[in-house]
Amino acid sequence: MDVSVLEVEALPDVAGARRVYGLGREVSDKDVGKVIFHHHGRSDAGRFLAPHLRRIVAVSLLRFRDECLTRALWSVEEGDEGTLIEKLHRQLSAVPGDLVVWDGGRDLPALFSVRAMVTRHIMSPLRMLYLDRILGANARPDMHLSELAKRLGIPGEEIPTDEVNWDVFRDNGMVPLLQRCASNATATMKLWLAHGLATGEVTADDCELLWSQLDRLPDDGTATAVA
Repeated sequence: MDVSVLEVEALPDVAGARRVYGLGREVSDKDVGKVIFHHHGRSDAGRFLAPHLRRIVAVSLLRFRDECLTRALWSVEEGDEGTLIEKLHRQLSAVPGDLVVWDGGRDLPALFSVRAMVTRHIMSPLRMLYLDRILGANARPDMHLSELAKRLGIPGEEIPTDEVNWDVFRDNGMVPLLQRCASNATATMKLWLAHGLATGEVTADDCELLWSQLDRLPDDGTATAVA
């Protein structure tokens, strides 16, 4: 059984917004954020910013191949956004295939495509399987993946709006974002496993093996391999 899970954290692209809205250095990052969300609120565009104003700041990639689970967690603390995109591109190019993600509302293929353009890096087109669509949650406003995860005993958080994420970052830095990025990747993998077991697409032995490896991942989100 081969399966890969992708989770992403993003923040407002403050530098990009300064260009788009003609804001000089005398305007603080905090006030640039206010301008971004003011325009976003007027557009009635939903919970997430447009890709050209949404910077990728963390990526978690879980892969299960040949009975071995690996996790990579990259953030802009280790380099710029372009470096993060380049690392993911190298990983996905080496072992291509579908990626399971938490939900389709964030439109991650468009996000990565646009951010690759902004940073002038290569990012191959992503093929994604959206967990909310697999489970039918996208058609049920009252069905939240985070609640389903809790019902199954799986820790998982609902994806916050970009405005809430910006406030969390400004108050607490990157740590909460990195923790959620890692934990939600694990929750996504476990929900996918539970669904696969229920439909017969995943055997009980494979489910037990991968689930036990997920449980042995370090809580701090560090990159690791478990066999």
